[in-house]
Amino acid sequence: MTQENETVFPLWRTCLRIGVTVFIVYLAITYWPMVATMCAVLINAAEPIIIGAALAYIINILMSFYERHYGRCFSGALAKRLERPVCMGGAIITIVGIVGAIMVLVVPQFVGAINTLVQSAPAAVNNLLSNESLVALIPASVVDYMKELDWNTVLADVTAALQSGIAGWLAGLSNTFTTMLIWVMGIIFAMYFLASRDRVVPQIKRVAKAYMRPEWYAQGARFAELLDDSFHKYVVGQCTEAVILGVLCFIGMTLLRLPYASMIAALIGLTALIPIVGAYLGAAVGAFMILTFSWQQSLEFLVFIIVLQQIEGNFIYPKVVGTSVGLSGVLVLAAVTIGGAVSGIFGMLVAVPLVAAGYRVLKEDVAKREAAFGTAGDGAAEAVQETAAPADADAAINPE
Repeated sequence: MTQENETVFPLWRTCLRIGVTVFIVYLAITYWPMVATMCAVLINAAEPIIIGAALAYIINILMSFYERHYGRCFSGALAKRLERPVCMGGAIITIVGIVGAIMVLVVPQFVGAINTLVQSAPAAVNNLLSNESLVALIPASVVDYMKELDWNTVLADVTAALQSGIAGWLAGLSNTFTTMLIWVMGIIFAMYFLASRDRVVPQIKRVAKAYMRPEWYAQGARFAELLDDSFHKYVVGQCTEAVILGVLCFIGMTLLRLPYASMIAALIGLTALIPIVGAYLGAAVGAFMILTFSWQQSLEFLVFIIVLQQIEGNFIYPKVVGTSVGLSGVLVLAAVTIGGAVSGIFGMLVAVPLVAAGYRVLKEDVAKREAAFGTAGDGAAEAVQETAAPADADAAINPE
């Protein structure tokens, strides 16, 4: 009788789980609009927490770097107590200082370039139309349109567009305040996560360990470790690649004697944080600014930046970022392309580390299966050794 109960009860539990799962799926499909609305409300409500966690993760990379070197410079009980706030403040000041310096360098000159372009546009068009060799390359309809162009009307249209933009900005002022409030709350959450990092991570691990099976917890801990390692290396590699591209752009523009060399190099370095296509956005703005000086120099800049981007996209980016996250250049480009198609710029930013983590999980699983069947290929032993689960599954997540 006991054996029959042991056989029947697991069967009933399995059937009950299947039935509950099917019922939940049925409710989700039937009431999907309501479920989608509820999910959107929950995501919007949790937006400050999500932003805070993302900011804390990025700041923590630089803060951990400072903490590793803090003990070499300072010692004593007081220095030990001040280690966390000093390193956290230093990381925040560093990031804010870099972004602020770039903005101060870029924005004023960009506004000045717009004013210069508006003032010099009529003379530039007349000079272009007086060059017969260039006019021959332009379609006749475009030339006729440029000859009939009334710059007073253009200036009036630009003024009206600016006025409507200001009106729209005033109309959306409440949304601006809401966005600012969300970011302020996100920064507060980021401060809390960073200050209590040594308590938050163990608490999350404790809850997960209490409600998950040991084997599930070990697998989840391993995946979290791989995901953290991939994101960490990706952020460091992306920043390194942006610095390299900015420096190369500055050197090239200086050698070519192009204007706005430092400002455009800083802008391209900043936009290069967006994988693959970011530098092209900065190049478009740079070409527009150089156009206020000379269209010939603007063309020189475009040719230079295209060549530089080919070198960067085919050699620098796959080597620096691709190697740091353990992906080949083809997989990096594929991840960026698919991520951008799915979720725009955000998809581009997170696609590479996500694919890197998934690739490492797949590689480890294949190596384990090959080793189990005695068909291990080249490098399988190293992969199996790398995937060996720690004695304590808690060690699979590094709070640093």
